[in-house]
Amino acid sequence: MSKEKIVKKQAREALKGNTLPIIAGMLLSALVFVMLQNIMYVLMIAFDAIDLESERMNAGSDLPYFLVLTGTIIAGVLLSPFINGMYKAAANAVIKKENDITDLFCFFRGFRRYLKTLLVNMTVFLLYAVTVSSVNALLKTFADPGDIIRGLASGVAGFLAYALFMHYPLCLYAVDDSRSAGRYMFGYIGFSFRHFWALIKLIFSMLGWILLCFFVVPVLYVGPYALCAAINSAYWLKEADDEKSRGNIQQNYTGYTQQYR
Repeated sequence: MSKEKIVKKQAREALKGNTLPIIAGMLLSALVFVMLQNIMYVLMIAFDAIDLESERMNAGSDLPYFLVLTGTIIAGVLLSPFINGMYKAAANAVIKKENDITDLFCFFRGFRRYLKTLLVNMTVFLLYAVTVSSVNALLKTFADPGDIIRGLASGVAGFLAYALFMHYPLCLYAVDDSRSAGRYMFGYIGFSFRHFWALIKLIFSMLGWILLCFFVVPVLYVGPYALCAAINSAYWLKEADDEKSRGNIQQNYTGYTQQYR
């Protein structure tokens, strides 16, 4: 049995009786995003900062546009621990075989933990934004490649930025947030590069399920399933790395295979 199949089988086992908190986390995160976006547009219109037809900034509206945009970003960062809570609900399902709706609020508990979560989120989100913005700026330095090519390039840049700067840090932060903030902010970049191909293989092995999300409703199953599989993979990859660092070079994905020998 391939590593990907074992990861997915364990994820399906973890979801038994533990799906609803993860779905609630997905819906809550989406609700927060939509709410902030709508509030931003309402304020932009109220301050006459954007043109309704083109959705571009009106001339002379630099200050209100900047203030509303900045306020929206700050509010998004302050509420971002809900995303970590969704990851935590999935991590608890994978590792502890049980989760609870209160997992969604766990990173709001304790001022130091909350600030640490904000610091980690701001860093990984910033690395993501800088990567995507740099690619878009680079495209503008050449002849206009067209909307389709620009969109594809931005999509690829977004995926690479997520895979290299966000995916493993967020997964491993949900698994165990006891390390220093710097470890999650920058310490897992090398880990992400080393295990980039493992993520690609896992995504391709789930491609059929992901494509089903075109019909919207399957997202309620595919989302928790994919998230649990991703966290399960990250967890065992980290365990394998820790074993190697302790000198047990032969240990590699043992955690995957022990249950299914």
